[in-house]
Amino acid sequence: MFLLVAACLVAGCGGSALQAKARKVVGDPQATVVSTETVDPLGGGRLAVVVMKPGGSQGLGCVIAQPYAAGSTNPTAPRCPHWSDAYVRLGATTHADMGDLGISKWQVAAIAKARAANSRFGIFPIVNQLTVRCAITPPNEQGGTLPGMCNTLALPFEGPVRCVAFIEAWRPSAASKLQTRGWIVGFSRDGDVQSTRLTAHPIPPWNGHQPNTCAEIYAENSDAVLGKKHLLRYGSGWGTSHPRSIYNGGDSNGHAWHLTWRNWGTATTTASGLTWIFKPSGGYYAKPGAIELRASRIGRCTRHGPPTYTFLQAREAVRPGGPFGRRFAWGGWASLCKGPR
Repeated sequence: MFLLVAACLVAGCGGSALQAKARKVVGDPQATVVSTETVDPLGGGRLAVVVMKPGGSQGLGCVIAQPYAAGSTNPTAPRCPHWSDAYVRLGATTHADMGDLGISKWQVAAIAKARAANSRFGIFPIVNQLTVRCAITPPNEQGGTLPGMCNTLALPFEGPVRCVAFIEAWRPSAASKLQTRGWIVGFSRDGDVQSTRLTAHPIPPWNGHQPNTCAEIYAENSDAVLGKKHLLRYGSGWGTSHPRSIYNGGDSNGHAWHLTWRNWGTATTTASGLTWIFKPSGGYYAKPGAIELRASRIGRCTRHGPPTYTFLQAREAVRPGGPFGRRFAWGGWASLCKGPR
């Protein structure tokens, strides 16, 4: 059984018995229901997830209450901040108490906005850091679905959310390696959806990896390498992460060094460095010139190999200190898994 999206997004939904039980779990008789959803989580039976908003001055779902000085007669008295909502997990049919977890009001609102940004995001949970079973449409599949896992992650916790990540995983066949894919929905400072980015092969959070910042999510392929190892007999830098230099092993123009990479691990990473520049009349300038690299198309060069940037573009200064010329495929290669052909 896969994720059943049965979300109710208005206060008072879920039935009086469900509301009463959820209020009892959080210990707030005035708490209101924000939304509910029935899910099929990993490692357990079906659950009714109930998102609750506090009815009083104290928040919900705090494992460790925080010092709360403002407006308190006892400035050091630990209290749960009012912006802390909670989601209660109840047995889908029995309403048995399966515990509650904190979720900020900003996360609740951002996840709802992110799910509404694209219909495909409806398979992901309405709450933070909950992994459920779901039906996934893999890349390049025509109309079919496969059983998989889905997780929602909204960051940060204490303050306006800057990104919501929807991460999914599936196996193309029973003997296949687990495949992952994710979408990161970025938010403006005003809380509006600003961008949606696809990231290939993110590290699944159900493996114990819990990013603390959006930057960590964007760089989930931080172990990615540039091209295939031993791509060229006399080359260097290929098949490594964040190479400081790359060399084809032949002409000096096929050498780039002092490379500084930005956004490594994301769908597209860029670098700046130096290389030798051809003179129009032949030979090279006496001083090196600037070069910019752009690596993309994360895939795998071998079935069990690491995530790999398989395509590399470059543009060079037309002369040392001069403007950049047009972008071109490094070496004229179509793939860093194959090199020159």
